Amino acid sequence: MNIVNVINLDRRTDRLYSICQQSKWQGFAIKFWEGIEETPVHKGVCMAHKRIVRHAKERGLDRVIIAEDDLIMSGDGSWDYYIQQMPPVFDLYMGMIYTGEVVNNRIVNGFSGTTLYTVHENFYGKFLEVPDERHIDRALGRDCQKNNYIVPDQYVCYQSGGYSDNGKQICYYDEMMRGKKFYGREMIP
Repeated sequence: MNIVNVINLDRRTDRLYSICQQSKWQGFAIKFWEGIEETPVHKGVCMAHKRIVRHAKERGLDRVIIAEDDLIMSGDGSWDYYIQQMPPVFDLYMGMIYTGEVVNNRIVNGFSGTTLYTVHENFYGKFLEVPDERHIDRALGRDCQKNNYIVPDQYVCYQSGGYSDNGKQICYYDEMMRGKKFYGREMIP
């Protein structure tokens, strides 16, 4: 079974409700992980993501699926599409990215966005080497040329707008979605 490991801060009950609705709608199981609050904020984010990967490595899982609690699936069947499009060989398989260059479904020049992604067991060690003080997505994105980071031909999710615990401000992501294909959704021109 494909369990989605979701990072959530206890006080963000709005996001807890939202991700549970996404799970029910799309038909995926969830395991919740308490977010880690550190200063600077991105340090806690990095530590929370690494904790899940470390757990998967210790248990010998062949892959681990991670999501942040502001995940919104893009349309009916987008979860199934994500799973069906997952290649047999990859280091990271991303449900979407906001920035970065993609050629033939491979991320070749940086990326931002860890809204939904899968880490293959062969990449656990490299993932865990990212220093806690780094932004996890930016740090991983720096090594796109050396690693096999894949996206589906249509993105399957995006981040809900609203208050960002990471950025400490209200954020909306429509501008970053322009021109990208999302499964089950019209492209924003």
